[in-house]
Amino acid sequence: MIYFSILFTFLLSFFAFIRHRTLFNPNVTFCLLFTLSLSLASLNYNKVPQPSSFSIFIVLLGVLSFWTGCSIADLKKRSKYNVPVVGVSIRRLNIVLILGVISTFIEIKRNVSVFLQGGLMEIYAQRLAMEYSGAENELSKNYLEAINRQFVFSPLMYFLMPMSLYMYFIKNKKSYLYISFAILFSILISDGGRTVVMLYVIYLIFFIQYKKRWSHRRIMPLKKDFKLKYKILSFLIAVFTAYVFISRATDFEDTIVSYYGYPILFMEKKLEIALQSGYTFGMMALQGLIRPILNIIKMGTGMTFELLERASDASSIVQQAEYLSSEVMYNAFVTPFYYFYIDFNLLGVVVESLLFGYFTEKSYLKFRYGDSDRATVLYALAFAFPICFAQVRFAYALNLMPWAIILALFVCSKREKMTIHGTTH
Repeated sequence: MIYFSILFTFLLSFFAFIRHRTLFNPNVTFCLLFTLSLSLASLNYNKVPQPSSFSIFIVLLGVLSFWTGCSIADLKKRSKYNVPVVGVSIRRLNIVLILGVISTFIEIKRNVSVFLQGGLMEIYAQRLAMEYSGAENELSKNYLEAINRQFVFSPLMYFLMPMSLYMYFIKNKKSYLYISFAILFSILISDGGRTVVMLYVIYLIFFIQYKKRWSHRRIMPLKKDFKLKYKILSFLIAVFTAYVFISRATDFEDTIVSYYGYPILFMEKKLEIALQSGYTFGMMALQGLIRPILNIIKMGTGMTFELLERASDASSIVQQAEYLSSEVMYNAFVTPFYYFYIDFNLLGVVVESLLFGYFTEKSYLKFRYGDSDRATVLYALAFAFPICFAQVRFAYALNLMPWAIILALFVCSKREKMTIHGTTH
């Protein structure tokens, strides 16, 4: 069944590519990455067995539903768009930047004592991941610092990363390149993970592609001095990547398989454990948005929310490492369908995957044919993490992603009117 699934998901990606002619379309990339994921899962790499037929069926059902949601969104005619062009409010962006500086100082202060001990990066990263999922551990004892990290620092940094690159590439504000460096350093110091470096590279490629090919507005061309900075930037990214891979004692091949080859089998193993507590009826997928609100209510009233507790337990379970084979101990990455299945069983996989595809494709169409600051930043957020790292986890179940989107809506709030004539494929 797995070989049929590889062919099937590839064909879905191919049909989407025929329509859109770009890998930056979510339907193309999402289906293609699951083709890669299923292909790697079939290799028995490091003696890891193939996922069961039922797990492959869950993935197939989810990918097909996502593809269907995107295709429904594509039905709208795109020959002419009358769109409200929403620009960047510099005043609001400056407010967010100031909050980011304050939050970063608090976060760095929190990390100093851990770094001084030395050799604790792996343990620290795992505890942080548990904290993101709502699990309590020793890092959560200082409640205000934990709140800063979960609900202030992370959303701010993950919003400001693409926002600063957008300001540099599209608005030609050179200082924002250095701001993006500072943001990357801040997240690396805080998390010590590889994903943020890969995200940064994706954002770079995204905005360079947008600047060169898609923007209808008058944007300054790529200058020679900018090209020199690209080379310097590429070198720095290579250094960061080498440092992170070496510090985590791994290599490129193992990393790719870890990100894209193992999550389906790990999802299978963790679903058996997570479902012992029952279904979560939408809370798994929405917890990133809802958890901060319910936590405030809990602090003020002492109320507890059973569905939130179930979702937090199911999220923290994936941080508990488990042997996939005699040679591989693994944790964390479970695909978005883990979240959807725990919500409503197979119905959740179908409905939530379809909605995920529909709204992501809508975001793409607004970006591609509207050419608005808001639409571009929102789609950059929607594409880089939720689509390119879909095998890792469902990004909207994390606190950082929904609130990063809210920040984008807050900052990109300067309205103008403009008619854009889009092209059709």
